[in-house]
This record gives sequence, structure tokens and C-alpha cells, in this order.
Amino acid sequence: MIWETLLGGAVGGLVGGPLGLAVGAALGAGLDIVRDRDLPPLNSTLQTLPDVDGITITAQTREIPAGCLAVLNARDIDGNFLPARVRRFSREGRFALLGTVSGGTVEMFLPHGVIDASGEVTLSLRIYESSEVDSIDVIGEDQLTLPWPDTPYHAARFWRPLLLLGMAVSRADGHIDAVEIQRIRVRIVAGLKIPATEADILTAILNEPPAPLPELVAALRLRAPATPASAVLSALEDIARADGEVHPDEVALIGEIGVLLQG
Repeated sequence: MIWETLLGGAVGGLVGGPLGLAVGAALGAGLDIVRDRDLPPLNSTLQTLPDVDGITITAQTREIPAGCLAVLNARDIDGNFLPARVRRFSREGRFALLGTVSGGTVEMFLPHGVIDASGEVTLSLRIYESSEVDSIDVIGEDQLTLPWPDTPYHAARFWRPLLLLGMAVSRADGHIDAVEIQRIRVRIVAGLKIPATEADILTAILNEPPAPLPELVAALRLRAPATPASAVLSALEDIARADGEVHPDEVALIGEIGVLLQG
């Protein structure tokens, strides 16, 4: 139960108000309604920044009201929506990555291997707004074509920021040994459903040097924007219990992470 909300990828906390209530329609029938419609361009500046875990996509758009929903889909050369390999990124049978617009900027993280495709894919970025509970409008769409290698998706790499936050919490009491690390692994593997084939990747991540907390929290919020802070903190508390007790310094660090998550 502690880890289920992390894995769910629910969108309820991502946007509020009428648009939040209408998200299901936007990701289901609403997308089909506008599929063949000529949409005005967003005239955004799309930039991609790849790293070992995935690609950060940033779109600078014209000024759009705060709280609008950004949806990134992928299409093949025939214009058909492509599916996702991971349930977290699948909406109505197609790949969909969600984000919100803030100050005309959309930033999303696209994990390697998450789209079920190889070769070139066309990313479609649409911005949705709503003035009524049952009414959704598409402000516009921009597209970006890029090569997409047929590489596997790695859950451990996607959750790297959370794993490193968990290690930071475990080190907060000034003591961590091989036995505690193994107990942490057991909780992480079970909670995040990391397959045995990723054992070496997980080991490498858990052995990485500490990173600044603000940097890790920012990376986690980018990768899992709809995940409630309470779910993250519950997972960190579960990791802290791996050695049989929760030290006051671990509690203090979890509290610090909570403040950063709310920032």
C-alpha cells in the first residue's frame, strides 16, 4: 500500500478545477475528437536534453493561462498514435506524458524505452484548457520528429532521484552498512517492482555519491509531477525503517525533503 500511489501515475493531483475534473475526457474521447482537426500551432521553441535516463523536453510557448494541461503523444510515420511499454505512461492504450504550463513553459521527462517503437517518432505536444467541467478546448499543437532507438525501459533509472533520496535518508543517522543496504534493496525492488534484470543498474545507482537534495527533488518532480508528496514521504519513511528503527536525524531529513516537495 505504501508504494502503490507512486506506481499508479494518477493525474488527479496534476491539475485542479474544471480541467482536472475533465482530464479523463481529454485523454480518451477528447483526443479522438480533435485527432484530424487542423490545430493552430503553439509556435513553441522545443528543446531536447538527453541523458542516461531519458530526454528532458522543454517547450517555450506564447503566454498561456497557468494550469493548462500539456499532453505529449507519439505517432508513427503514418500518424497513428504509438502505445507505451509501461502502464504509468499509458492512457487509453496510447503513450501520453502529462505536464502543466507555467509562465508559458512546459517541461517533461521522457524515459528511454517507454514508447513502443523504433526508428523515427513524431512527438505531438498539445495544450488543453477548460472553462466548464465537461468542456475541453485545444489551444494548439506543435510537433517534433526525432530518432527513437529500440532500447529497453529501466524502472530503476526512471526512479533514480527517489532512490538517491532514500539513500540520503538512510545515511542521515551517520551509519549505513551492507546489511542495511540489502534491506533497502528488498523494499525498493518490491515497492517499485524493479525486475531482477535491472539488479546491476540498481546496485550502481545505490552506490552513487550523494547529490544535493534540491537537485534530487527537482528531478523527481519533473519525472513524476502527479505523484503526491505524501506518497514520496511514505516511501522514504519505509526505507528509513529498513534497519529496524527510524532515527531522529532521518525524520528531520524527511521533513526537509517534504518542504522541498511543496516548494
